[in-house]
Amino acid sequence: MAKWGRSAADVFWSVDRALGGQRAPTRPQRWAARHPIALGLYASAAFALFLLGVSPGEGLTDALIALLGGAVGGLLFSLTAMAERGRQRRLKRLGLWNGPGRHASSGRRRAAHAARAALTRVRWPLLGAWAAWWAFLTAALWLLGLVTGQPADLPGCAAFALLVIILGEIGDRLRRRRAARRTGVPTNAGE
Repeated sequence: MAKWGRSAADVFWSVDRALGGQRAPTRPQRWAARHPIALGLYASAAFALFLLGVSPGEGLTDALIALLGGAVGGLLFSLTAMAERGRQRRLKRLGLWNGPGRHASSGRRRAAHAARAALTRVRWPLLGAWAAWWAFLTAALWLLGLVTGQPADLPGCAAFALLVIILGEIGDRLRRRRAARRTGVPTNAGE
């Protein structure tokens, strides 16, 4: 079984090489790998606006379907960007690419890269907190609809809760960035 799995991996990497997977990444690929969440949000907004534009009706259901479709499209773009990040790390590990325009790593550059990597790595506890906040907000909106006599469906409440959280995070990041520009102190936007 291990030999079969290993041969499948060898076939995958040989097809990847044949399709140009070991070429140095382009500038948009490097940007996407550095900013997978931003790429997902941009793609999500574009998909949602497109789906709203082509929807036949003007009801709340069409808007929710457009938001859900936009979220799925953004998720796919984010996952693709994360896969590109993995490909770039593999190229560095194999010694085929040393980063954008770099020839050799100096100690200072390595320290800056380590600090930047510490700020940009995925923080699972933070994602767990966002998921818990999303579930709580979804339940609160659903219960509020029941209490007021205007029951809303659960997927609609979940989509609206997601929209509220995304807008809140964008607002928080913009606030932190503006405060950092005023004081000159770098912000840690991931906390």
